[in-house]
Amino acid sequence: MYLSGEALSLLMKFHWHGNVRELENVIERGVLVSPGLEILPESFLIDEEIPVPSSPSIPLSISRDEAVLKVEKDQIIDAIKRHKGNKSLAARSLGIARASLYNKIKRYQIDR
Repeated sequence: MYLSGEALSLLMKFHWHGNVRELENVIERGVLVSPGLEILPESFLIDEEIPVPSSPSIPLSISRDEAVLKVEKDQIIDAIKRHKGNKSLAARSLGIARASLYNKIKRYQIDR
């Protein structure tokens, strides 16, 4: 994976106040959310106008977990659309059992 020029520019705009872990967490989220090999600015799930939170009261690990759940939900929705609603084919393309797909559809409240 690699950072796009725009993603690098976005990261350079923020003052990280020497907090390397904060930067690492943002990049980790970018890697998790990125659909391809190139990490784009929108993969960081941060607003260009709002600096990345540096307060310990906002745990970045929760945001990372939320990002992972969002990616999974989006992939499920995409697979179902790609296979025109065929859950068996969608599950197979995701590499999961059909029963697991149905459980995830219920958990994420994905409309059928």
